[in-house]
Amino acid sequence: MHEAGIAQGILDAALAVLPGGKCRITKLIVAAGVLSGVEKECLSMYLEALGKGTPAQGAVLEMKISPAYLVCRECGRRNAYDPAGPVEVRCSECGGNNTLEGGRDEIILETLEVEKDD
Repeated sequence: MHEAGIAQGILDAALAVLPGGKCRITKLIVAAGVLSGVEKECLSMYLEALGKGTPAQGAVLEMKISPAYLVCRECGRRNAYDPAGPVEVRCSECGGNNTLEGGRDEIILETLEVEKDD
């Protein structure tokens, strides 16, 4: 349940950069790698709960998930990595050693969509 702390961090960052005057956040766009382990539904639930009574109340969460790949050091073969499955240490093509690339584990608040209130 690390999503609660992540949601609070995203919300704090979003509220800190709001322009002056009355406005509300309508959408939060977050980028995360598949290795972060963050689940959109869970993060969205926490953002909804934590955002009540703030300018982020009712904001929609959009997530961009970047994939990770198992890449063979010998032949260069790239296979998508499924975090729910086993890590294939050896290449299924040549038997060489695989390395894990991409799918960063950080979570970034990329964009806010904001509407000015009248």
